[in-house]
Amino acid sequence: MFVTGIFKNWRKIFVMSMIDLKSSFKASVLTWFWVVLAPLLTIGMYIFSFAISGDNVESIDIISYDYNDLWSSSLELTSNSFNRTGWLIIGVLTWTFVGGSLTSGSNSIRTYSWLVSKIGSPLYVPPTFTCLSKSYIGIGSIFISWIIYMIIAGCSGDTVISYNILQLPLMIILLFCFMLLWSIAVSPLCAISKDVFNVITILPMLLQWITGVFLPISNSVYNEPLGYVFRINPFNFLIDGIRGSIMSYSYIWNDWVSLVSFVCFFVILFVLASYITKRSKRLVVDLV
Repeated sequence: MFVTGIFKNWRKIFVMSMIDLKSSFKASVLTWFWVVLAPLLTIGMYIFSFAISGDNVESIDIISYDYNDLWSSSLELTSNSFNRTGWLIIGVLTWTFVGGSLTSGSNSIRTYSWLVSKIGSPLYVPPTFTCLSKSYIGIGSIFISWIIYMIIAGCSGDTVISYNILQLPLMIILLFCFMLLWSIAVSPLCAISKDVFNVITILPMLLQWITGVFLPISNSVYNEPLGYVFRINPFNFLIDGIRGSIMSYSYIWNDWVSLVSFVCFFVILFVLASYITKRSKRLVVDLV
């Protein structure tokens, strides 16, 4: 089981993650500046697009869940107005970790093929320390977005912090574990076939549009087929959970469809990761 192997070799994995992190910023002085610059330019581009299209740059309508009775499951969907800039910053900076893990984690065995072919490391080692390396930047980006949002919310008179923030550590752990399982399950397939990796490289661009990174779910389509496409997307659950924690508009159990679908995807990824790492070692070694 790869879980026990990760705990047994956590020191080596941590050292390799630091090496991978340093290699990512090799010959670069302004390391964190480049990490944040690209997402902020993307956010600026979209705010500019909203402005010239006549859309409201100041606010955006987000679905919130108002329970009619604390002891019942009866809830009422309402659309509350939130700061658009803060909403975009949290989503885009969080997506930098997701997008980076989707591609780097999936290609980790090819990148560190010598660990598998010459040293004989288990297949889960390269994706684990690669995902851990990306998480340092990802967690830092999430906290940067939190600080920026608190400044924006404080200036605009919105809620700066509430009890929702207590679920932020849980959401960060779930985000890391989900991307880790994804990397462990997919990286052997990418090592076996370059076509699989070519498909993976397209995924971040496609997923960000059905994950609510730039567009929220409208109240009118929430229970329509299009709304369910958003709601059953596990990445949407993670991004919206982090936004809800920071912006204080929802808890992770409010939308049970998103929660149940995320748990199902998590279990499926865990089973696939366990099966693939166990069955594909010889084939991967022969091909890399």
